[in-house]
Amino acid sequence: MPKVAQMQPIPIVIIRWYQSKLVSVVSEWQRITVSMLDTGIIEDVNRQFRIDDALSEFNSVMVDLQSSFNATMPSVADYAEQAYGRTDLVHKTRWKQIVQETYGISPFLYEQWQSGFIRAFVDDNVALMKNLSEDTAKKISQNVIGGARSGIRASEIAKNIKNDFKVSKTRARLIARDQVSKLYGQLNMHRQSDAGISRYIWSTSDDDRVRKTHGENDDKIMQWKNSNVELSNGRWVTRTGYKGIPGQDIQCRCVALAVMPDEYQPFS
Repeated sequence: MPKVAQMQPIPIVIIRWYQSKLVSVVSEWQRITVSMLDTGIIEDVNRQFRIDDALSEFNSVMVDLQSSFNATMPSVADYAEQAYGRTDLVHKTRWKQIVQETYGISPFLYEQWQSGFIRAFVDDNVALMKNLSEDTAKKISQNVIGGARSGIRASEIAKNIKNDFKVSKTRARLIARDQVSKLYGQLNMHRQSDAGISRYIWSTSDDDRVRKTHGENDDKIMQWKNSNVELSNGRWVTRTGYKGIPGQDIQCRCVALAVMPDEYQPFS
């Protein structure tokens, strides 16, 4: 009977580290907003609405605000690259251990896909945070202009903006968790495929947070080359559950346990 590799769960310590870094970026946006959009400017917008709706000064401030948000993206890129490196190291260390224990050899990992894969991960993460910054700036503008139109006090508008940043920080945490989970699943797919491993067993977290469609895949044998099928009674049939690889779906915590062949056949 073929050996099944017990991959460790997605490393929560890395997720938490990355979450703290992305939240720190949002905190910097908040600091910038407080410095550029104080209650005096909000009161000016209120007065302008009562006089002639002249909002050119405020619009100029918002352009500068978004520009300042954009200036934090190099930090996001740096944090994303570090998150990739940390996740990759954890996965690579465990994978080498599995191959050593199974075949008695230490694998040489010639991974040509790494450079492009890292760049794609960093670019995707920067794009997600850029979108979040734009959504945050849009909500700030809506709060100020909408509040002015409704006659809401400047202090109340400022409080609403503060709440918007709480939401943005929550979204940043979700981005961090989702991206590391996806990365871990993709590293699994690449390294197992490079080792000539064509099949894996889907493993969920076995708790009440597991989605029904993912639970339907639990403990079933899948194949990397076709994510639409599962093994049933010796035949490949269409999956009844989620069609994709473990970790690919939003906030997925599932992992792929490699079904190790009798011989090590890298790049087959």
